[in-house]
This record gives sequence, structure tokens and C-alpha cells, in this order.
Amino acid sequence: MLPLGAFAEDENAGDEPTHISTAEDLRAINGNLDGDYVLDGDIDLTDYLGGGSWTPIGTENVPFTGTFDGNGHSITGLYINASDSNYQGLFGYVGPDGTVKNLTVSGSVSGSSYIGGVVGRNNGGTIENCHNTVAVSGSGYVGGVVGINLGGTVENCYNTGTVSSENSNADIGGVVGYLAEDKYIKGIVKNCYNAGTVNGSARNVGGVVGYINGGRHRHKLLQYRQCQQREHRKPLGRRRGRRE
Repeated sequence: MLPLGAFAEDENAGDEPTHISTAEDLRAINGNLDGDYVLDGDIDLTDYLGGGSWTPIGTENVPFTGTFDGNGHSITGLYINASDSNYQGLFGYVGPDGTVKNLTVSGSVSGSSYIGGVVGRNNGGTIENCHNTVAVSGSGYVGGVVGINLGGTVENCYNTGTVSSENSNADIGGVVGYLAEDKYIKGIVKNCYNAGTVNGSARNVGGVVGYINGGRHRHKLLQYRQCQQREHRKPLGRRRGRRE
């Protein structure tokens, strides 16, 4: 098993990204969270985790701000069982300028708040061309692809996994649980769809987005467009303010 800082000592010349081909490589991203990475093939985390929980890439204190290109490949066997922990997903926290794209993720993720199959919390980053089949559950801000999207972009993403919460105050969405601007940076969910089951008794439950917080004067800072829900639930759970 590689130490977390393995990539920090092996910086690439020029613009060449670091190639990811094993579970150990994937884990080592936590040692260099502003690097550029490309996935060379599918990775199954089942044997690597051995029944234990995955440690998400990026935290609230040190978010992922690099680029991860899944290159059309899949990461399977993702498992997280952390009912008391926030920011859970393959990536826990993506910050400004961070990008996760061209990736399919499958498995099971359970946590507290800011829970998503691909990204728990996206703060100003870009999540695009991602497909979630992970079964996702949590107590607040729960989404199939992204748990909460603040001032970031989620585009061309879709969910076929089950998304659920037993908390009556949760924001639950098939693609994104909660959408809002962040410090006047526009929050965007565009060209996304959900074909998975979304379960919850909360007020803010939607097939694509659970809740859009636009506010009285901030509706121009939100964009929710060209999204579809392919199950019985309406695409949008609830919104405050108007949408662009």
C-alpha cells in the first residue's frame, strides 16, 4: 500500500497528468489534492477495502482542487458506512477549480450530511459527465451524484442508483440534494437526469434536485436547466426564489 503522500514526491513535468491504474493510486490522491489525474482503466475497490470503508478524497479543510478525468472508466465496489460523518462519497469535498469528469461509480455510501455517490460537497468546482449507480443514504443534503452543490457546476450527469433518507428535514435529490450560489458565484445543474429511485418523507425531495435555494435577490445566480426525471417523482422538490 502506498503512503498518502506518494504522488507529492513524484511531480509530473509540464501538463502530463498522473495516471491512476490501481486502488492504491486512487487512495494516494489524498497526498496531492491539487494534482491532475487520469484513470487508465476500471478499478474495483472490493478487495482493496476488504469490508472496510473508503476514505473520501478531499476534506472540508483541504478540498480536492485538481482535475480527475475518469476517461470513460468505472470505479466499482465503493463502500462507505459512516453514519456519523459528513462529506462522504468517492470525493468528499471538491473546492474551487476542482474538476471530476467522465466517470461512473457504483457501490454503497452511507453517511450523515453532504452525501453523494461521486461527490459529497461541491464548492465552486465542476462535476461533469458522471454517472452514479451507488446506493446513497444520509440524514441531510443527500444526492445521487452530488450531495450539495454551492456555486459549482453539475452538468451532463445522471443517476440510476437508489437515493434515500429517513430524516424529515433532509434535502434529497436523484442527482443533487441541494443547490445554491456561493458568495455570488452561480450554482448550476444542467442537462442532468435521474432514472433511479428517490426515497424520503421530507418536504424537499426531487427526482433531479431536492431543493434550490435562490433567495429573493439571488435567483440570477442559479441555473437549473434541461433536466429530466424518468421515474414517478417530479424533477424538482422545492425551490426558494426563481430559477434561471
